[in-house]
Amino acid sequence: MSTETLLRAVAAEPVRDDDLPRLTRHLYRTHYLGGEGEAAGAAPAADTGLLTALRRADGGRSCWEPGWAWHDSTGLLVERRGIVLRASLDEVRASSGGGLDVRFPTARPYASPGFFLVSGRAGLARGSLVRTYVAVRPDAAPALLDALVGGLDALGMRFTCKVLSSLAAYPRPDAAVLYVDRGDLPAAWPVVRGAHAALAAGVDDRVPALARRLARGLAVAEDPSQEHGPVSFGQHRCGLLARGLLAAGAGATSEERYAAARAALVAAGIRLDAPHLNPGSSELVVW
Repeated sequence: MSTETLLRAVAAEPVRDDDLPRLTRHLYRTHYLGGEGEAAGAAPAADTGLLTALRRADGGRSCWEPGWAWHDSTGLLVERRGIVLRASLDEVRASSGGGLDVRFPTARPYASPGFFLVSGRAGLARGSLVRTYVAVRPDAAPALLDALVGGLDALGMRFTCKVLSSLAAYPRPDAAVLYVDRGDLPAAWPVVRGAHAALAAGVDDRVPALARRLARGLAVAEDPSQEHGPVSFGQHRCGLLARGLLAAGAGATSEERYAAARAALVAAGIRLDAPHLNPGSSELVVW
């Protein structure tokens, strides 16, 4: 969906709620996701069969996280940033930079409500992140995760990947989201492209609004700056649109709402011809 098409669609609907968070959520579900997926509220419970298949795709891997220290002299407790955990000796090693590394499962099923989230063996994605969206169907989701995990681990790459874990949450254009550092994207792309091609029959033909569409059900977008706290790409862009609509006022015409929503994107530094990019960013290199 082009920026112009989205702005016209958003502006066509009178604003019936002057609460910014609620309006943002409404725009996120109705326009960013296209009205698909669960309604606002608590994430639906994970489906046991799907969750089991996703765990199998992860393969019981583990990764080492640095920055820990012994909590006391017992050699049983470790801590980092006020968090204290019990760890066995085979889950702890001396870090090359000082302190301790602690071994954790790569699977983090409760880290992102509604999703099954995993990291690479090299750890979670860090840096200036790029999101890759795949509108995968639930029957193909485990195979997609397996292909991405295997391919990216073979490259020794840090990454994070999350896949919807509830059948009730499908379909969504962001059913699977892969995060890698922007600098790693060109190396990661052959893995992404290969997995997508192999599972083409299991991917819906839709992408999140304002993301850059690259193929059927495949899109990319830069992760927003986190200077105002953690927020997703869709939440950030919908928040800007909501602010514009509220600035136009309850009695505004559709043209006035269109102009205000457009102005809100421009004021935030979002390029209307490349809304998937952060302000000042160059185009993403994927091949």
